[in-house]
Amino acid sequence: MRSAIFGFTAGIAFLQMQAQLLSFEVHMILLAVAVLLSLVCWRLRKGGMPAAWRTVLRIVLLNIAGLCAGFAWAGLMAQYRLDDELPAAWEGHDVTVVGTVDSLPYRFGRGVRFNFNVEKIAPQAGRMPPVPSRLALSWYAEGAFSQATGAAESGAPAAVPAIRPGERWQLTVRLKRPHGNANPYVRAS
Repeated sequence: MRSAIFGFTAGIAFLQMQAQLLSFEVHMILLAVAVLLSLVCWRLRKGGMPAAWRTVLRIVLLNIAGLCAGFAWAGLMAQYRLDDELPAAWEGHDVTVVGTVDSLPYRFGRGVRFNFNVEKIAPQAGRMPPVPSRLALSWYAEGAFSQATGAAESGAPAAVPAIRPGERWQLTVRLKRPHGNANPYVRAS
């Protein structure tokens, strides 16, 4: 069993070194190989070869089975997370969402940032927008940008309300796809 766990962990680590994910079908084949190798190991418990050879062969096969299962599991989980993204056609549209704050809010000079777990989405123009299940939101104080650029505006900017983890909110948000310079050579699709 320890051999399978070691192989599973190595399979997850091996996936992290890949430049791109494999197809769904390849992941399913890897899972089938892992099951077949596990069945072979089970059959090797009582066999015609010497016990020492059986033990070594079982350890090797369990390592390979764990490697296949770990690689496939990590790949399928990664693909599941990547599939939960905002389509480019919905970027910049206002969407009303209901959900809970699921992180500690981070206050900064112009507002607050927090993660939001979406529970319900209001239909927009008769269609249900494909909004990801978890959002990273920034709530800016009213007038924060005009003061930052030096434009004259009367009065102080309105403060952002206090936001606490676990609170349930209904918000109208303008969503953007993830962006940044953390990986500048990534292809935009």
